Order: sequence, then structure tokens, then C-alpha cells
Amino acid sequence: MDDTKQCPYCGETIKAAAKKCRHCGEFLTDEARREAEQRKSSANSTYAETPPATVMDSDAAGCAMLSGCSLIAVAVVVGAIVALLHFTVPSDERMERAIEKDVYSCVEDEVSTYSGLFGDELGALADLVMSANATEKTVTDAFRSLNEISIERSFLWTEGKIKNRNSVEGETVCFGILGIVIPYVTWDDFVLSEDNSDEQ
Repeated sequence: MDDTKQCPYCGETIKAAAKKCRHCGEFLTDEARREAEQRKSSANSTYAETPPATVMDSDAAGCAMLSGCSLIAVAVVVGAIVALLHFTVPSDERMERAIEKDVYSCVEDEVSTYSGLFGDELGALADLVMSANATEKTVTDAFRSLNEISIERSFLWTEGKIKNRNSVEGETVCFGILGIVIPYVTWDDFVLSEDNSDEQ
């Protein structure tokens, strides 16, 4: 007995009990066609009821993932900026050197401004600066003997202060951040004579 037959639609050999041709996909009986349509319509109605929740869940999950990724990206950028600021804080030596150079500039400016009107303290400095042997080191040594430079470091920046008899707490005269040192020493921030008066 033969367990096969020919498909009436494509002519291929199929099993005799087959309800659908495995080659062309056609249904071989009306009953098989109706069952397939019922399964398809019930699957569509089930899908029609569930997709909104599924779509909403996937949208919410996508938003949550996007928000999480955005937060991570922001955290990475902020972390990189903080690390950059921290690792580029100027060293104490650079801060001190900038303050000393600014002190020397102040002395030069003051001497040139009052070259004809020397006071007690300024007269001694004028001799130092105006003489042929005057150097930045000479002024720095005189400055260092009566003033103290104090460097206060924070995590992201550095401040430099000058402490002396006129300012025990110290005057902030320098700021450093991102590897940049910004001195702003004025003539009144330091002393250069051992005179006990409050004025230079």
C-alpha cells in the first residue's frame, strides 16, 4: 500500500494523510484551511491585546536604559574634568616662584615710580635695584627674610599667601588652577624693612 500521493497544486510527492503540502504550503482540505485560519485569527486577537503593554514596557525599558547611559556619560565627563583639575594643580614651587617674581616686579615698579622721592625703606631698595649688581635674587632674599609664603592646597586649586608682621593671617596673593599660576601681589602685601611701623 502506498503512503504517498501527489499534491494537486504543485505535483510534488507528499504523505497521503497530509493536510498541507510541505513544498508549496497549500492546504489540501477545507477543514485544515479553517483550522489554520482560526489559529491565525486567535493569535492576532491575542497579539492585538498584548502589544500595547509590551510596547510600553519596551519603551519604558529603552528610556530607562537611555537615562542610565546618559547618567553614566555625565558621570564620566564630570569625573574626567575633576581628574584634570586635580592633576593639573600647580606645584608649591611654581606658586612660590610666581609670587617672588611678582614681588620683584612690584619693587621695580615702585622704584621707577618714586625714583626721585626715596623714603627710608624705598631708599635701601632703590640702592639694591638700581645698582649694577642688583638681581632678582637680592630682592627675593630681602623679601624672604621678612615675609613667609604659605601655600594652601585644595583638591582642585592652590592659593598662595604672604604672611608678615602686617598680616599674620596672610594676604592671598596668588591662585593656581589647571596648571596656570596667577599672581596678583601688590606693594602693600609685603614688607622689606625691619622697621616696626605699619607703613612701608
